Amino acid sequence: MLNPRDIIKEKISAPLRILATKALLPAGVTANQITITGFLVTCIGAGFIVQGSLFPAGCTLLIGASLDMLDGLIARSARTASNQGALLDSFVDRISEAIIFICISTYYLLAIDFLDTMGRIQVLTVFIAFASSLLVSYLRAKGESLGVTCSVGWVTRPERMILIVLGLLTSPWFPQTLFLSILVIAAGSVIVSGQRFRVIWQGTRVP
Repeated sequence: MLNPRDIIKEKISAPLRILATKALLPAGVTANQITITGFLVTCIGAGFIVQGSLFPAGCTLLIGASLDMLDGLIARSARTASNQGALLDSFVDRISEAIIFICISTYYLLAIDFLDTMGRIQVLTVFIAFASSLLVSYLRAKGESLGVTCSVGWVTRPERMILIVLGLLTSPWFPQTLFLSILVIAAGSVIVSGQRFRVIWQGTRVP
């Protein structure tokens, strides 16, 4: 039985799968090309954040996130999935997310008086969100290396990107939504990190 996350993912990926099989694959587009294109689009979106153009940033990052899903669909549809492709995709994902968080913190540093208490809280929250989100991904990889499958928790990269995009897109009308999105990511990632650590700890316990 599919869980809610899988159902949502299937609904989102359905039109992308049609695009991949009907247009991109016949044109000879490869998964790695989509991965690099998605990375460049994400960098452009992150640049908009620094400039304070939050709505265009959200639109651009939404395209980048779609491309991030599309590369896997192309690889599976063309049966060209490989360890090198998986490495490139994972490597680019980590860099992309780092760039986004760095640009958000830069935006806060440029847009507000850093001596203000709220400004300090916003920047600190971004760093906590960044560090804890990396820990979520690390714990899954570490668990797999120890023979423990660990994918518990909802605040994974897709959910983080959705929260950031929603925060950016709604910022023109509700200025604090980006910060609220980052706050949810920070708190959620800390909780999920604890959950994953517990699962791995119990899974590696010597009988």
